Parts: sequence; C-alpha cells; structure tokens
Amino acid sequence: MPCTTPNPSDPITEGYTLGISIALGLKYANILNLIYCQLVNHLGVNQRGPILSGFIEIGSGMYYLKTLIPNGFRGGLKIQYCGDVIGFIAINPEEYENVDVKTSTRSSLAGVGVPSITNPIPINPESPIELRLTDDYLVAESRSIDITNVDWPNLTGSTTQFMMDSRPSFIKTATLLNQTSLRVELTNQELIDIGCGRWSYEFRCVLANGHKITLAVGNIVIVPPFGD
Repeated sequence: MPCTTPNPSDPITEGYTLGISIALGLKYANILNLIYCQLVNHLGVNQRGPILSGFIEIGSGMYYLKTLIPNGFRGGLKIQYCGDVIGFIAINPEEYENVDVKTSTRSSLAGVGVPSITNPIPINPESPIELRLTDDYLVAESRSIDITNVDWPNLTGSTTQFMMDSRPSFIKTATLLNQTSLRVELTNQELIDIGCGRWSYEFRCVLANGHKITLAVGNIVIVPPFGD
C-alpha cells in the first residue's frame, strides 16, 4: 500500500509563528512530500488537523518547519511519516511563545519568576504576571491581558469574572474573544486602586448552560514606580 499523507482538516488559522528544526537522520532523507505533524495536548490527545505544509528539507534527514501554533498552547508536535510517529517536539508557551521580548522590558523582584511581557500579555497560570503600577494595560496599545486554553469547555455564551484577592477585592468582567480565549484590560487607575503587592487571581465562569467553573488561577505582582 503506498505511503500517503492525511487529508487537510481543521487548519490552525490564529496563533504565533514557530520555526522548528527537525533532525531525523539519513533513514528519513528525501521524504519532504510525505512528512507531516500533528499537535497533541499535554494528555497526548490530538488537537486540530494535521500540519501538512511549511516544511523545508535541509539535507541528510534534517528539516525545517515554519508553522502557526495556537496562543497559549501546551503540549507537543508528533512528527509523522506513513502514519508512524518518527519524532516528537514538546511545546511550552514559556519556552517559545512568551520569550520574544527585549531584556530591557523586563524587571525582577526577589522570589518572583517574571514572565515575558509580549503584546498582548499571555497568561501562564504557572508563572506570576508582573505589571507596573504606572502603566495602562489596554488593547489600544496591544497590551491587554489575554488567556487561552484549548482544553476549556466551549465558552460561547458564557460570562467570566476576573477576580483578585486585593484589599478591597477587585472584580472585572473579562471579554470573550472566542470559544477558548478571554481578555482583560486594566487601567493605571485600576492598578492604583488594587495597590502594589502580590495578589491571587481567578477567572470564574458561568457557562451558557448555567454551570459554574473556575477556568484559571494564578498570581499577579504589581510593581511600584522606581524609588518607591
């Protein structure tokens, strides 16, 4: 039976561009038209359709892939040939999506891991979000705080509250971007009202069917101006 690639389906249309080097060895040289990839989440479950294009053969079984990866995606890419998995690449947002930023745009705080600040700011619940008290974080300057998770239930028709345990507590309705993405904008005045410090946050959602779920929890560090 001849070796073929799968039919196109559910292509990735939004996300960030990732360039990947793939070294498979001489055994897999000259298979440019038969190699493809499949996204899998952190549980190994296929996500979206197969990635069939974007490959360049470098030589001697080495390839380069340029492809879109959904924002906030955590999991990996299965490298496949004739239906067999011949390689695997882990994809973590903190390693690929959130590091394209000048060092001068970062600051540090003792005991706090500082995520990259990109436009917009992606949320990784495993790392604190660091914000400056002096700034606005608005979509007008592409600095909104966005969160995406392909493992969430469909958020269409839902309402989600962004909540912080500051004193007093802070609550704001998140903007629904699509069925797996949310956005929060914070003004300089809102940050002043919240106050400097390290605060816990939650995204509490009421789905269209009335069911209530917590989508994400994490920490935000609000940094005072220099000299304070």
